[in-house]
Amino acid sequence: MIRLCFILLLLFGMASAVAAQEPKAAAEQPKGPHLADLMKQQTYREAWEAMLRAETPPVPDWVTSYVTTLDSPPIPSFGVPVGSQAYTMAFTCKPNDCENHQLFVLFAPEGRHAWALLLTAGGDPRWLGNPDDDIKGAIRSSLE
Repeated sequence: MIRLCFILLLLFGMASAVAAQEPKAAAEQPKGPHLADLMKQQTYREAWEAMLRAETPPVPDWVTSYVTTLDSPPIPSFGVPVGSQAYTMAFTCKPNDCENHQLFVLFAPEGRHAWALLLTAGGDPRWLGNPDDDIKGAIRSSLE
């Protein structure tokens, strides 16, 4: 829970208070567009929709409705290395319950594919988009 709170503090731009503890991957990367801005680009939106379409059981409503509402905190995306390429890590959470429902989304270059880690308080982490071990490792390392 402490790690989850730290991630939220970092993602919400309060990292200056804990700058010495900021994750190295996030600190070294230039900040990119917010997830809502990425969803306005056709390739990213299609990758998101393909990721969710393959999920059984279905993901929570707040995740599926995100492409319609684009309701999320304005957290910039950042680059995450996977092999020799830079992928894009973005974040969203359930409106009015961000602390308990979070989604970390990793996009392949140019938004060709998407994978995600869904975290829910009291629940098991859930991988979306059938990520391989390299993709899982990239997502995990970006949260450290």
